[in-house]
Amino acid sequence: MAKKISDLTAQTAMAATDAMEVATATPASKKITWANLAQAAFDYLTSLTAKTTVADADQLTLADSAASNVGKKITWANLVIQMVSSLVASTADVIGWSRTVVQPSDVVNDNATPDTLEDVDGLVFPVVAGRTYEFDFFIVYTSAATTTGSRWTANGPALTSLYMRTQNTLSATSNVIAEGLTTWDSGVVSGTSVLAANTATIRGIVTPSASGNVIARFSSEVAGSAITAKAGSRVVFRRVL
Repeated sequence: MAKKISDLTAQTAMAATDAMEVATATPASKKITWANLAQAAFDYLTSLTAKTTVADADQLTLADSAASNVGKKITWANLVIQMVSSLVASTADVIGWSRTVVQPSDVVNDNATPDTLEDVDGLVFPVVAGRTYEFDFFIVYTSAATTTGSRWTANGPALTSLYMRTQNTLSATSNVIAEGLTTWDSGVVSGTSVLAANTATIRGIVTPSASGNVIARFSSEVAGSAITAKAGSRVVFRRVL
């Protein structure tokens, strides 16, 4: 009695001369070597019509190295995301290479306790211990009332050194400035603002003693009165040493 395919011993590594039975257009069975089968697969791929404009939903095949090289697929959109993430990670600490992070959505601080600092979620960048970075936050914000002021600063990991300056709107013609800041979360609380189109800048040079993230922070000077950091605000940073 002929053996069933399920009775055969599995072979996990193919040699070029290994052969398989194939059914052809003629009644007689034939064989093809693994080398010729692989070449046929490549020939088929090269015979396909070229596509010059790739769509997000287009798919590519891959061997999943984390799952014993099982064949899987990935969309072009996800491949682009992976490539951009890898590029950002690989250039994060190139000296002189400026990078920009943009705040994706509005962030509101209307804390019930006056001058309570909260993070500007999304306006953050990474730093590595022992390296020196220059940073420049530019933030557009609104105020619930002209009598509601705010404080703007930054926070981050443990420090070797920090030299920071902050500035934000008092009125249509004046600003409050804090110079010579050497600790995180330091700054000056303003007592007034305009309702819209306020701006805040947080600039400095930092050398951290521990790796972590630097993030913009802000407070409302009046309990329950909203200060809103607007989407589109940004931070530009670069490693300088």
